[in-house]
Amino acid sequence: MPIVSMQQFADHTAEYVRGAGEPTLVTRDGVPAIAVTPVDNPRRGRRRGLALSMRELSRNTHKALRRVELEREAVITYRGEVTALVQTIDQDAFAAWMLAKAPEFIKSMRRADADFAAGRDKPLSEFIDTLEE
Repeated sequence: MPIVSMQQFADHTAEYVRGAGEPTLVTRDGVPAIAVTPVDNPRRGRRRGLALSMRELSRNTHKALRRVELEREAVITYRGEVTALVQTIDQDAFAAWMLAKAPEFIKSMRRADADFAAGRDKPLSEFIDTLEE
C-alpha cells in the first residue's frame, strides 16, 4: 500500500486515483489522514453524499480533501463513472490496527501469552515491590 504525503498526492492525483490497483494512504504532517481505494466496479461505488470529479480533485486537491475530511467520505468520478472511494482515517482505529499488524508487537504478545500460560508472570504490583526493595 503506497503511503504518500498530501503534496505528493496533489502532484500525482490521477496516478493514485485512476492508475492505482491498490489503496493509497495520504498523510498530513506525517500522520495518515485519508485512504483512497480504487473501485473496480463503478456501480458498487455509488453512494449518497459527497462526489468529486477527477478534475476538481486534480485542480483543487487540498480544498477537495478538506471537504472529504468534513464529510468523512466521498466518491471520485471520472467521465461520470465512479473510480475511487476516499475516506478519512480514524486515528485511534489506525493506531490499533498498526499495533496488531506490527511483527514485533505480535511476537512480544505471543511470548507474553506463553509466559502467562506457563505461570512465569507475576502481578504488576508484585513486580513493583521487587523494584522498590
